[in-house]
Amino acid sequence: MTQEEKELLLKDLCARLPYVIIVHTWYNKPLDIKCTGIDLYTNTVNLDIPDDDNAKVYIDNCKPYLRPLSSMTEEEKETYPMFFNEDGLLNTSLDTYLEWLLEGHFDFKGLIPRGLALEAPEGMYNIPFHGKNR
Repeated sequence: MTQEEKELLLKDLCARLPYVIIVHTWYNKPLDIKCTGIDLYTNTVNLDIPDDDNAKVYIDNCKPYLRPLSSMTEEEKETYPMFFNEDGLLNTSLDTYLEWLLEGHFDFKGLIPRGLALEAPEGMYNIPFHGKNR
């Protein structure tokens, strides 16, 4: 993983922390687990492992589960166009649009095709959009 790819992945994970992000990693064994924090100084990802407050892995050994835009549900497909006017321009705040993408766990930065993220299995993230931070 290049330094540029590490930085891209770290920034993306930081933005997703309020929305419960599941990562695939290796911690004594392969596992899918909630990411609870990021240490930018050491380039590590904190893991939600019971009875282990120091559970972390290097960003190189961590891939978040994200959803391609093509995986939108029918409800999401109906909501998505509401963010744009007839000219294709954003007609809401950028913050609201980005929050919808983040809360939906969408891969809008193209991390899956770059091999920096994995496609989330159907149903992994069944969290409806609330239009506000949790």
